[in-house]
Amino acid sequence: MDDKNFTAILELSRRLIEFVTTASHVEEREAIIEYCRGLIHESAEIKMLRFKKNPLLLASIKGKGPRICFYAHLDVVGAAKKEFRPKIKDGRLYGRGSGDMKGAAAVMIELFNDLAKEPNHPPIDLLLTTDEEVGGMDGAGALLKKRYRCDVVVIPDSGMGLYKIILEQKGMLELRLWKKGKLAHGARPERGINALELLWKDYEKIKKIFAPDRRKKWAWTLNLGQMHGGMHNNQVPSHAEMFLDIRYTKEKDRKKILNRIYRITNNVEILLDSPPFIQTKENPFVKTFKKSLEYHLKDKSEFAREAGASDARFFSHYGIPAIVTGIRKKHIHAEDEWCSLRELKLFYSILKDFVARIK
Repeated sequence: MDDKNFTAILELSRRLIEFVTTASHVEEREAIIEYCRGLIHESAEIKMLRFKKNPLLLASIKGKGPRICFYAHLDVVGAAKKEFRPKIKDGRLYGRGSGDMKGAAAVMIELFNDLAKEPNHPPIDLLLTTDEEVGGMDGAGALLKKRYRCDVVVIPDSGMGLYKIILEQKGMLELRLWKKGKLAHGARPERGINALELLWKDYEKIKKIFAPDRRKKWAWTLNLGQMHGGMHNNQVPSHAEMFLDIRYTKEKDRKKILNRIYRITNNVEILLDSPPFIQTKENPFVKTFKKSLEYHLKDKSEFAREAGASDARFFSHYGIPAIVTGIRKKHIHAEDEWCSLRELKLFYSILKDFVARIK
C-alpha cells in the first residue's frame, strides 16, 4: 500500500482511540458507531442495529463469490484519561484500544472503502460491534441469532501477531456464587455464622477441580475475580458473594466442570456461558489466508492456540469459518497499550491479497 493510504489508516486509528468506548460510556459507543457510519463509502448498504443498548454497524458491498466478513470490535476496557490520547513512537501506535483492536478496525474500514470503489471482488461485509469486552452476546452473538450469515469471517483480535493463525480459543464460564450466614456483633462471632468463611470454604473445594496438571499446557483455569461480603468490620457478615472466571478447552468440559461445582454448592448463577472456538487448519479459507500471510511476510506462518477468547466463537457455533490473527501488540488492558505500525501496514496488504484470491 502507498504512504497516503497508510497515513489515512493512522489518522483514523488515532481518532478511534480518542473515543472512550467503555461499557459504562454508552453515549461514546453510540458516537463511534455514528462516526464510522459517516466514513463508509456511499455505495455500501448500511444497517445500524442495537441490542440491549449496544450499537453495531453492518455495512455491505455487492460482489460475486463467497461472502467475506471483516469483523472488529470498537469497545475497550477502562483506563486513565491519558490512555485515550494516542501517540506514535518508535514504530508503535500507543493508546487504549490501539491493539485491541481499533488499529485493525481502521485497516478494515479503509480497505472496505477501497474495495467499494473497485469492480470484481467478492461480496464484503464490515461488522463493527461495541460489546466484545463484556462478552459479545449483544453484538456478534445477537446478530448471528438474528440469522446473519457469511461464508468466512476475518477477526484480527489475537494477541500473538500476524505470524500466527489461531485455531483454538478456550470456552468461558463466568459464575456468581453466594452464601447466607447469620448476623451478629463482631465482638461475639460465636453467635453468628460468617457467610464469607462459608463461601471461602466452597472456593477452596472448587480450586481442587482446577488443580494444575503440570503435564498439560492447554488446561482448565480458574480465577477468583471478586469477593464481597458484610457491611461493617464489627459485624459478622450474613451474606457473601464471589465471581469466578473459568476457562476450559473442549465443549464437553463445560458440563463436567459445572456438575463438580454443583456437588459443592447449588448457589450458582451463570453470568456468561460461551463455548470454545475451534477451527480446522484444513479449511480452504484458512489455507488461502495462510498463503496471503506468507506471501507478504516473506516467512512461514504458524498455527497456534490462545487462552483468551474472542467473538470468533459465535461464528464457529454456526459453522462459519473464522480466521483469527492479529497485529503485534502489547500491554492489552494495561497502561501503555501499543500495536506495531509495521504489522498494521502489512495487515492491509495481507487482507487485500486474501480477498483477491477468493473466487
